[in-house]
Amino acid sequence: MADNTLNFDLDAPAVPTLTLDPTPAAVPQEEKPAAAPAPEAQVNLTPEEQAMVDQFAQKIDITNSQQVLQYGSACQKKIGDFSEAALSKVSTKDLGEVGDMITDLIGELKSFDANEEQQKGIMGFFKKKTSQLDALKTKYDKTETNVEKIQSMLEAHQVQLLKDIAMLDKMYELNMAYFKELSMYILAGKKKLADVRANELQQAMDKAKVSGLPEDAQAARDLADQCERFEKKLYDLGINESDMYLHPDYDTWTIFPWRKHQNAQTARLICSVYCADNETPFLGDPRNVLQKVMNEAAEMGYSFNVGPECEFFLFKLDEDGNPTTTTGDEGGYFDLNPIDHGENCRRDICLALEEMGYTIEASHHEVAQGQHEIDFKFDEVMTSADRVMTFKHVVKTYATKHGLHATFMPKPIYGINGSGMHTNMSLMTKNAEGKTINAFYDSESEDGLSEVAHYFIGGLLKHVKGIAAYSNPTVNSYKRLVPGYEAPTYIVWSASNRSCLVRIPAARGMGTRVELRCPDPTCNPYLEMALCLAAGLDGIKNKIVPAPAVDYNVFDLSNEELEERGIDCLPGSLEEAVKASEADPFVKETVGEHVFNAYTEGKKAEWDEYRTKVSQWEIDRYMVNY
Repeated sequence: MADNTLNFDLDAPAVPTLTLDPTPAAVPQEEKPAAAPAPEAQVNLTPEEQAMVDQFAQKIDITNSQQVLQYGSACQKKIGDFSEAALSKVSTKDLGEVGDMITDLIGELKSFDANEEQQKGIMGFFKKKTSQLDALKTKYDKTETNVEKIQSMLEAHQVQLLKDIAMLDKMYELNMAYFKELSMYILAGKKKLADVRANELQQAMDKAKVSGLPEDAQAARDLADQCERFEKKLYDLGINESDMYLHPDYDTWTIFPWRKHQNAQTARLICSVYCADNETPFLGDPRNVLQKVMNEAAEMGYSFNVGPECEFFLFKLDEDGNPTTTTGDEGGYFDLNPIDHGENCRRDICLALEEMGYTIEASHHEVAQGQHEIDFKFDEVMTSADRVMTFKHVVKTYATKHGLHATFMPKPIYGINGSGMHTNMSLMTKNAEGKTINAFYDSESEDGLSEVAHYFIGGLLKHVKGIAAYSNPTVNSYKRLVPGYEAPTYIVWSASNRSCLVRIPAARGMGTRVELRCPDPTCNPYLEMALCLAAGLDGIKNKIVPAPAVDYNVFDLSNEELEERGIDCLPGSLEEAVKASEADPFVKETVGEHVFNAYTEGKKAEWDEYRTKVSQWEIDRYMVNY
């Protein structure tokens, strides 16, 4: 009978190996060539490991169907077998016996009462029976014996536990090596695939085009199909990357007030995502994207504070509980009259947020009927982004409790103002005395703004068209960004002009801030704020001076006047925004290739779906007339 026991050499070095053999076996060490440029990796590779990837990529034969089918299977088997083996080797996984003994001991101690047999009255003291003392002594002896037994067992378990901990540490090290090994398979495969497509496939296609022969065309198609099959295999291997780690940010822990008084309470705890090695931040996590830019700012001596202004609509529900676009109120901007059906809902939202640690600075009815705004206090950028995410959840929860529907859709109703998320930003730094100051403020300048502030604005204006796909990420976003509804569309700045894209509110000193007015609440706050910060830092590093501030109403200018004054505008559609992001290398550099590629692909699909769908407007307009 075959021996199915899983054996792992815990004394073996925890190093990855690569092989085209489907069975787990180490390949002989060969002389390694110099490392060549490799695709972006989510694991930290040593120069030797990178050289191993480059060398292994040369051995891969995409045209070999059997090799493609079994590619990476050796590593997958090791990972699959390892968990079972690890658990089987833990000797102290069951300490139930000791636990039972401790429980019994506690019961004995609770019943240990030296006075339990004492008789009443003065004479009773002298009349205690000897048997009573004997009973107490028996109890004492039994308890002492059990304590000693438990102590002995715990000491034995302690020794074994230390051994198990050492073994588990080694197992963890081996497991991380296996996951790195899998990542190296993927990297080598991607490198080979890119080489084949750039060289062999391109040559085959060129040959078919020149010769015009059917057999050459078929050969090119076959190679293209083989590339696609191998790419799918790499994707299937990458599914294993779903085994990742969450690193909780304990400062984000808070209990939801609406569940606080029920038997089962619910809390919020926000985490960052890390790769399988538990050390490398996952490149697809927007929180990690923001942290990367924050680290860059810190190296330049800055911290970044943000205050978002979140707007939303409250709509009635129909008889089936589905949302409508009926508001049910006649309220206007900052209206205090009791004609706003969302007033009570908005108050409950604010009370809940305050209980969760928010400092609410403003809560009011906005311009449009059914439109509301709640502003919370400035804070460092990661905290503010986290709070935006939770804010949306709280708003929707309390809207439902009030029989309403809350939406952050930028433009839910034609002909009225849409909802934005103006982003107020400040850079903080230290002066010569080590005191925290606002880097945007200069008391001696004419406008109260420092040189750093002007450079920051310059960077924002330079990159804002590329940022738009992230700050205004939906098809509907661009139906808000049209003239006439207080939404900024022109790439200019001013100290107080609300028709400008970037506005500098009147506050100075520590309250000096730059307000970007185009973002809307459908955006991912981590990506949007990361791009805003990175754009501002780029302006500072490269000393990008913005054009002079604009003090007139840009909305009143004709297209000819705009062109004469060199005033550019934001993209007019999601399609244009995506193209602008692709045209500005800064965007991909900031969010990373992983996020950029996935995000761009998703937005192109969203636009294509919108472009090909038939709307009710088209039916109403054309069905009868044509």
